[in-house]
Amino acid sequence: MSEIKESRDFPLFASSRPSRAAKKKQAEAEEASSDQSDAMLTEIRSLGASLGNIDGRLSAIDSRLDNISTSVVAIQESLSNLTGRVASNESRLTEAEARISAAEDGMLTQERRITSRDKELSLLRAKIDDLENRGRRKNLRIVGLPEKAEGSDPIAQYLTRMLPKWLDLTSETRFEIERAHRSLGPVPGANHAPQSVLVRFLRYVDKELILQAAQKKRYISHEGIQLRFFQDVSAEVLKKRREFDDVRKKLSACDMFRGFAYPAKLRCLHGTRMHLFSSPAEVMEFMKTLED
Repeated sequence: MSEIKESRDFPLFASSRPSRAAKKKQAEAEEASSDQSDAMLTEIRSLGASLGNIDGRLSAIDSRLDNISTSVVAIQESLSNLTGRVASNESRLTEAEARISAAEDGMLTQERRITSRDKELSLLRAKIDDLENRGRRKNLRIVGLPEKAEGSDPIAQYLTRMLPKWLDLTSETRFEIERAHRSLGPVPGANHAPQSVLVRFLRYVDKELILQAAQKKRYISHEGIQLRFFQDVSAEVLKKRREFDDVRKKLSACDMFRGFAYPAKLRCLHGTRMHLFSSPAEVMEFMKTLED
């Protein structure tokens, strides 16, 4: 009652007071403002928590960066050591290449020397073989003469008596044998071929006379046993001639083989023409042409 009275008595003051609606509106505004403040506080707290998480992550990143930095330093040290080792190996490799190059140069020099020595050795061997064959020029080898055919006579005396009979030489034919003997070695058994007889004539012409007479007669026998006469040659020449054994047998079967020309060329008679061959391959090619 007193409030109403006051408002009536003092209308100016009464009009300046807020109404209930205004108060309600103000209360709602204050409530809304309070809600907004609460929301902002909540958001600020959330941001603070997020910032805390970010700080933790940044600390973790810093820690990892520190670890990476430490690893990089270790890698750099390893690279530095590796670079030093590579440089050392390059130096050693360069030194090794220089030594290898020097060794190769030395080997080339030695190879040239060896090649030169091989040529000299081949020439010396050829000269020695030639000298040996020259020393055998007056020698003749008789193959097939039975053991003890000479009986108690010296074999040189026996051959001096028998050669004219075997080769159909005239009584005017003269030759002198300097010496004669069987090939060195153990006496063969009864079922083995006899050792060949090596005859050395006093003169080269005497040897040629006997050899040509033997080649002319071709088939020579003693008590039904075939004798063969050959020029005495060195082991090297004999080895080369034996390479013709297979083709020689084929030519002999065709009655075309005519011995060897010195040192090791096979002679083949075809028709009226004499052919000389330096290798078995040449003989085979020649025989193929005959077959064609």
